[in-house]
Amino acid sequence: MKDKNELAKIFEEYSKNIIDFKLLSKSREAEFYEFEFRNDIINKLYNKLYLHQVEALSNLYNNKNVIVTTPTGESVKLSFY
Repeated sequence: MKDKNELAKIFEEYSKNIIDFKLLSKSREAEFYEFEFRNDIINKLYNKLYLHQVEALSNLYNNKNVIVTTPTGESVKLSFY
């Protein structure tokens, strides 16, 4: 695993290619948002998502590249389906 200094160097190197970067505070209350999937079955299973999931999926649906990193237990996996 890379230490924070290595990650900072990587971020600095690639920052010119980053269009948007958001650092969300862990202390915020969980907020849920509606999202319309392109698949009816998935819509029935997942009708409320966290903000980072909605933003990631919206960007993917608009043919943009997305990288999502969140701590364990933050439901990041749904952003990758």
